[in-house]
Amino acid sequence: MSGEGTGLCGINTKKINAHSAEKEQSLYNNLSYILAESSHLKNQKYYQYIIIGYDPKAPTTPHTVWENNIELDSATIQFVRNHYTNNLEVLAYDVKGHMKLLSSSGKTLWQRTLQESIYGKVVQLDLFKNKKLQMAFATPTGIFLIDRLGRTVENFPIYLKSQANSGLCVADYDNNKDYRALLSSTDGDLHNYDLAKSTATKGWEYKTPKTSKTVYNNASLFTPKALRIKGKDYIIQVLNDGQVQVLSRRGGIRFDANITINTSSPSYWILEGSDIKNTALVYAQNNKLVYHYLSGKQNTVLVHSRNPIAQILPLNTGKEKVFAVRYGTEVSVYKGIELRKALSGDYSLIEKSKNYITLKNSEGKLETLDKGLNLVKRPITYGTTLLIGSIQNNRTENVICYDKSKVYCYKLENK
Repeated sequence: MSGEGTGLCGINTKKINAHSAEKEQSLYNNLSYILAESSHLKNQKYYQYIIIGYDPKAPTTPHTVWENNIELDSATIQFVRNHYTNNLEVLAYDVKGHMKLLSSSGKTLWQRTLQESIYGKVVQLDLFKNKKLQMAFATPTGIFLIDRLGRTVENFPIYLKSQANSGLCVADYDNNKDYRALLSSTDGDLHNYDLAKSTATKGWEYKTPKTSKTVYNNASLFTPKALRIKGKDYIIQVLNDGQVQVLSRRGGIRFDANITINTSSPSYWILEGSDIKNTALVYAQNNKLVYHYLSGKQNTVLVHSRNPIAQILPLNTGKEKVFAVRYGTEVSVYKGIELRKALSGDYSLIEKSKNYITLKNSEGKLETLDKGLNLVKRPITYGTTLLIGSIQNNRTENVICYDKSKVYCYKLENK
């Protein structure tokens, strides 16, 4: 090689960061740039320069484990279980009935279109009692059942005579996988189907009350709830005027609750008691948290002097039964009417997993608490919807975010 020459090379450290080994991340996260220059002179000498931009105080934003552009607007995401690997997969669906299933590694496994929206949550069950899971859900026209490949199971869907207006409650009364599916309709009826036979359940005796609809609130439909307390089965549903019905598995009135609840709460939860009388519906009434027991008793706590309650979420904290309540941009945790913890911050969302409680602020920052309500982890992420769980069925917790038609998977890093 003769003459003089100079070569300049720049390296994008973000590309390195995205594909580097986990133990190297702490080093690469703080790199800003790498520049390398090599000069060849006439005397056959070479001069090489390497300039590295490194900032030990640079913010450490975690990199995604995977991303998937699902191209669905205003989608709902939820976890479903892969019965072969026991890993969690991400099911996404929008109001137009477009559905996609993502594997634990972020790959699109299948997609299909129903031409109608899904009401409530998708429920997994083992209809054929062979340890293989199907997905059941309600739409305005009836009950769908699909397999893990997205195919409709034979003899489904089950179509209703009138339009459904609740999500699907799947009851397994005797824990023998003889499933019953319950959902309400706009004509005031409460339907009960034997899923194995794909027909209406024999002996169902529900009588339609004068009130004709179940609670519909903020585009989230109130789903009937099946309980078993001390060997007895109960079905709880709430009518559109707030009346609470407690039914037997045959549809008759099993317990005369004689209570009416607030129908404008952002959500409703059932707090199971030692018996049916001490079982409560938990809901918001403006700025108050209400425990309304089926016996008629009420316990109420004033959460804030001005801000109405925006979100209620039951938390897993061992044997204690506690609820996180978001009002304005603050969050408080209550055991009954006892304040357990108050958290001040610009919070816009609460989510939970088996072991963690996560709060998200308007900047996308997550603050994660353990079962003892102690701050343990603090990753940075973005998204309008969050799921938290171990997608690979190991001790590593993941955060799944949905935002602007994309799904992001993060590892929940130690702070």
